[in-house]
Amino acid sequence: MPLEIVAQDERVVVEIGNPVDKRGGNRGQGYYPVKLSDGTEALYESVTTALNIIDKPGLKYWAAKEERGAMVEVAIECGTERKRRNAFSAAARVDEIMRVRLGTTQAGSIRYSFDSAAYKAREIGGEVHAYAEYRVKEMLGEKDNKPTLSTKQAKAAANHWEQWREEAKFEPIATEVRCASVIHRFAGRADCAAYVDGIATVIDWKSGSLFTKFGKLYVSKLMQSEAYRVALNECRHLTYLPVIERGMAVGLPKEPGEMQTEAYAPEGSFQAFQLALGLYRWVRDHE
Repeated sequence: MPLEIVAQDERVVVEIGNPVDKRGGNRGQGYYPVKLSDGTEALYESVTTALNIIDKPGLKYWAAKEERGAMVEVAIECGTERKRRNAFSAAARVDEIMRVRLGTTQAGSIRYSFDSAAYKAREIGGEVHAYAEYRVKEMLGEKDNKPTLSTKQAKAAANHWEQWREEAKFEPIATEVRCASVIHRFAGRADCAAYVDGIATVIDWKSGSLFTKFGKLYVSKLMQSEAYRVALNECRHLTYLPVIERGMAVGLPKEPGEMQTEAYAPEGSFQAFQLALGLYRWVRDHE
């Protein structure tokens, strides 16, 4: 139920395992297995899983743009072929080009263009997060292999990270910190805990802007950092971190000319996250 809390629960988390899919397998998503101080075990929803319940209306415009762009490219390629084709062979050629460009599913159907673009975006995001983690570890005196930035978009986002670091008076404390809340029954992994302008802050790196094309803030990205703040403060016996005073997200654009952005979680962000978590559970239990 929304806002459900385990009243006066004195148990604490003693171990947080690798994220799993509750339906079986281990695909690194969905739920975190946790061990509690009374010897019991539980599966807690991940922060990102719960927030997936929130609609992202901007995605439909992006998806439509990707599909339209793919069809324009196919039309241009067909048009440059000099061999005249009848309507049937032209349609077959369009199908052939799309299969080569976009790939196919296991069922043999053509993939959507935005699926392919989303996969590439996830790859870029993964490289940017790996770079930020590497640099934070380096600043903390820890050794790690330098990650590869395979695209100009990933390199641009990494450069934006360096610019933000210099401007924000950034002093890292820890990176990739697992955390969980027994009281609210959720878990996750925070990208970074650091002093920013002298204030202990949990930071979520975002490859891309924090704002929509219409200039509106993606508030769910700030709810995420605030959920981590609450969980980190409840897990200080595991992390040995200072009290985290605020949550923030840092947007790292994938184009050189754009500006990096930052935003702090506004008042009420955690209460909003609780509502999203409750709604996610209700939908999951009644679908």
